[in-house]
Amino acid sequence: MNMHPNLAYTSLHGINHSKGETTVTSTAVAFTPVDSGNAPATLKIGWLPPDSGIPELDELRAEYERIAAQHSAEFAEVWRLTQEIEASEKRLEQARKSAYLNGTDPAEAGDQGIEALRESLAAARQRQGWAGQGLIDLINKAVGTVVEKHDEWIAALDDENAPLRAELAEAEARARELRTRAEGGGKLREWLRRTAVDGAEMPAAHFPYDEMPDAVPTDPAELADWKQQIMERAIYGGSPFARISDPEREHDEADVGRRYNREQEQAIEGTNDRMSEAARDRLRFEMAGEAGVI
Repeated sequence: MNMHPNLAYTSLHGINHSKGETTVTSTAVAFTPVDSGNAPATLKIGWLPPDSGIPELDELRAEYERIAAQHSAEFAEVWRLTQEIEASEKRLEQARKSAYLNGTDPAEAGDQGIEALRESLAAARQRQGWAGQGLIDLINKAVGTVVEKHDEWIAALDDENAPLRAELAEAEARARELRTRAEGGGKLREWLRRTAVDGAEMPAAHFPYDEMPDAVPTDPAELADWKQQIMERAIYGGSPFARISDPEREHDEADVGRRYNREQEQAIEGTNDRMSEAARDRLRFEMAGEAGVI
């Protein structure tokens, strides 16, 4: 938050208007204050939340609406008097002109009540200024209150919503379970597909049903990673890291390349001798990608 050096605003709390009295306690809260032009959003009636369930905030909202209504009424009165004065001045000008042309004293036309209207306008403008400043003061009081107490209020909201979040987590877990079941049996479905499709084309892709996880991921990225691990475990005998099991040589790119060449040939030789040339090429391509060769 950008604030002027040593800037503090006095936040007022504990307001009581029930008997026409105001009781407050003052607390210095540092923040950049709002003025009549630097925060237009605060001048909209919907700036403060309605029915928040936080007594102090609801009280501020009610006070804001009351002062805003006063300001709006005085603004309308200033506009009405301004228009009436302009109309009266035009009538007065016409009356004085007519008096002069008729040979009488223009002063006899009087002032058409303009002076009284001007006094009323001055009073309305003063009241409008009071209401405007009162609204700005109320806005700053609201900001100061929120700055001071937002941590407390947020913690209370979190506590209040904790059961809802727990219920939501249960619902999401149930939804994931149902989604997995709806997609065709999860583990069994994937084993059938792998045996009938991947394994039928490339015997190295066959995988033990007992070693497959019970739930197939539903997130596309997690599913792709899961299928990649299944393929690696099928080809490399149970561990996706078997081909680089030596930690000291894990990052040796030349060693990984040599291991890839050896294991590629071993895997291909161990597959069905009747494997099509296309299937052999596919296996070489997949293993090259897994080893980081391509």
